[in-house]
Amino acid sequence: MTEPAKKLSRGRPPTISRDRIIKAAIEIGLPKITFVGVAEKLGVSHMALYNHVDGLEVLKKLVAETIFLEWKLPQFQSGISLHDYLVSLASSMWQLVETYQGITPYLLRRDMITPAIEQKITEHQHKLATAYQLPFIQAHWLAFTISYHTLSIADSVLPDNKDEDDLTRYRSSLGIPNIDDEYAVGLHALIIGSLSILDRISEKSR
Repeated sequence: MTEPAKKLSRGRPPTISRDRIIKAAIEIGLPKITFVGVAEKLGVSHMALYNHVDGLEVLKKLVAETIFLEWKLPQFQSGISLHDYLVSLASSMWQLVETYQGITPYLLRRDMITPAIEQKITEHQHKLATAYQLPFIQAHWLAFTISYHTLSIADSVLPDNKDEDDLTRYRSSLGIPNIDDEYAVGLHALIIGSLSILDRISEKSR
């Protein structure tokens, strides 16, 4: 006698939430995110995603926002000079682009920066002003200038694929960790130059 056929158990359909969608999209990577790809990763229909996210561009903004809000910026510590702090900020921005390809436009373009991202940036600038007893306009200008140029350069020169053997060459003897000397020398000059004209930055210069 043949064994009776086993009844197929459908079980409950996979549950999804905005947080699970964002997590899956981060694992895929910003440049490669598609609704079909995220849906396959979650084991659901791509149409089901629309119950939680209003389109692909909205999803990408949410992903970039989540990444940046969770990214730990360098801490303000007593005894660290403003120059050295800006060096650590440049290194952090470089590592952010290296770790999460495709994030740069969401941190630089006015039409892509979300209110939450803007709030974190502003809060960081206020902390910088307090830590080094600077007028806010100077702290804003310093953080913006160093971050903007570091993000732009990193986005332009870092490889599209994360080859560990290739990434291990990013070592600097110029005091900017994880940035190859070829680019670190320019960023180091930017930091020194920015500090040399800091006194010229005021509300009148805006």
